[in-house]
Amino acid sequence: TQEDALLHPDRDDHDRNFTHEYWLQNVKMLSAGSPVLMVQNKAETGREPLNQQAFVPKFNVRDFVEVSAATGLDIGRLQEKLLEQYHAAPGLKDLIGYDLPANWIAVRKELEALAAKQPYIKYDAYLDICQKHELSADAPEKLSAFLTEIGVLLHFPQHRTLREMVILNPVWATEMIYRVLNKEVENNGGAFTDQQLRDEWSATIPQQFDNKFRFRNDQEVDIFLELMRNFEICFAVPGKPGAYIAPQFLPDHRPDSLVWESSNAFRFGFAYPFLHRGIIARAIVRLSEYAPDGTYWRSGILIEKSGNQALIQADYNKKEIRIEVTGDQTAGLCEFVIDQVFEVVNQDMEARPILFCPNCNAALDRAAVEKLRAEGEEKAWCAGCNNQVPISKICRSGKIDTMPKIFISYAHEDRDHKNDLFKWLNALNWKDKVDIWEDEQIGAGAELDKAVKEQLAAADIIVLLVSIDFLASKYIKEVEFVRAMERHDKNEALIIPVILRECFWQMTPIGKLLCLPKDGTPVEDYPKKDKAWNEVIGKITEQLKAKFGWGDE
Repeated sequence: TQEDALLHPDRDDHDRNFTHEYWLQNVKMLSAGSPVLMVQNKAETGREPLNQQAFVPKFNVRDFVEVSAATGLDIGRLQEKLLEQYHAAPGLKDLIGYDLPANWIAVRKELEALAAKQPYIKYDAYLDICQKHELSADAPEKLSAFLTEIGVLLHFPQHRTLREMVILNPVWATEMIYRVLNKEVENNGGAFTDQQLRDEWSATIPQQFDNKFRFRNDQEVDIFLELMRNFEICFAVPGKPGAYIAPQFLPDHRPDSLVWESSNAFRFGFAYPFLHRGIIARAIVRLSEYAPDGTYWRSGILIEKSGNQALIQADYNKKEIRIEVTGDQTAGLCEFVIDQVFEVVNQDMEARPILFCPNCNAALDRAAVEKLRAEGEEKAWCAGCNNQVPISKICRSGKIDTMPKIFISYAHEDRDHKNDLFKWLNALNWKDKVDIWEDEQIGAGAELDKAVKEQLAAADIIVLLVSIDFLASKYIKEVEFVRAMERHDKNEALIIPVILRECFWQMTPIGKLLCLPKDGTPVEDYPKKDKAWNEVIGKITEQLKAKFGWGDE
């Protein structure tokens, strides 16, 4: 459709020689499952027939026809095949042979007659035409949507700005975009200004274009720019009024000034049977406002949001979008990139979520890895390096500081036990680093509630020191435990309860968790408390190794 043509201009394709597979992949991506007829021209030259079996199931090809546009050979047969598909496809019944009301047909004819003289009209003028032909109050919007669907015109009534322009000649709109995105823009790395469009506009719009249909001053240029932005063909450069960039013409190579430390990044992405360049271009448009200092190039972008960073790149050889995220709170940025960007640009695409092996960089099926993790498995098989890889390394948190953070939740009546645990945890630093936090580390004058919540949100392991005083604490019950369980249930943190003294912990939600020491025997019941703490630390160490790769040489 014309709308699809606007969405994926890809003018830099013109000088390349593409295979049938390339074009069929484009058709598959843009056609929403429509039936395909493959037509081979120049039948009069005796060209070698197409390998039909290679295309039929993969691309929904329904038939093959050889014709000669030069001699007219078998054009009639092509028409017959088209009619067969019209009659066979239920989805076409509303577009082909639709019995339109007479006044709808009259409006369409008048619009088509106007299209021969001018490329667009104002929406008010369109409404006047509809009123002249006595359309009902809700019919104009329905008619414009129908005519847009079948390619007669372009109109977007739901868009506040674009609503004002009814484009009568969709081909003109496409050609106008190509005129704007010319060699000068390409040579300028995709950058252009609204003034360039105004100059091109004044040179190409006929002066005899009836003024009653035109907008005053530069409003028509502003609306057309909004059309280009709506189709994600370009984006406005933040902080530079009137400046725009078309991402398909950005420089090919990643900027030399970009320094990226990926060793601790959480890496994920999407794999495609066919990676269209429009996918990364649209993602760049959607993410451009978050790019510090305009760090983007034709196949990638670096974004920053809420103190976290993401490097997003297209790898056309491997047909993958690769995303690396770092920062202290990466979950929100990952959700933003997936939910608000790639969920949209991947619509109607065969996009498979993937993770990456930390050893060989091979793609791993994300659903399979997360299933293993949910089942308590510690490793996943990587076919790339033929090895079992720790899931903790595949699913790194993305934190630049990889030291595991341990939060101790306790009642102040159990301060002595807390100090014992702190000493045992601190001794782990002989092997590898751990970051231990408890509320006595809060500085004078600091806000207790805020500090506790911040540390809970950042913790990898949350140790609960359970006693009757712990269970009786309203703050622990309503704040610390609730937030800890939320993160535990989302696999963002691990809760480890340690039973200090005899109490009815089995009757609380803690009873559903694996408690330490063994069998939930209270620490105070051990003749030698060091034995109890040694057992607790042993289990914590196992979790540190399994989930965070702690202590690996």
